[in-house]
Amino acid sequence: MMKKRIKLYYSIFVVLFGIVFFTYMIRKENEKLPEYYQKEKATEYIGVILSKYVDKNNHNRETIIIKNNYDEIKTIWNADKSGFFEFVTENDSIVKKSGSYIIEVYKNDSLLKSFKIDWGVD
Repeated sequence: MMKKRIKLYYSIFVVLFGIVFFTYMIRKENEKLPEYYQKEKATEYIGVILSKYVDKNNHNRETIIIKNNYDEIKTIWNADKSGFFEFVTENDSIVKKSGSYIIEVYKNDSLLKSFKIDWGVD
């Protein structure tokens, strides 16, 4: 009987500790969001989308790989609520100027749609 109680208390402790830990980590990540948002604003993309996927090995992050001149840039889109990640496909061309929140999506040299990056920070 005593072993069952100890096991129950231990299980409750582990669950409570897990809840507190994950709440702390989420709050800590959200505190960094404005900083990341400003870095994203300063970034410039002029390139083609090589791949788009949900990275199962990296906390299911919505990931896009962009070929920007001779470089490949890996970008994460989980915080964005504009619909950009859902809209774009591989081989779409994108343009985002430094200092702007606007991303333009092109296909066959025609502008398909413009998106304003929306992380819910402003």
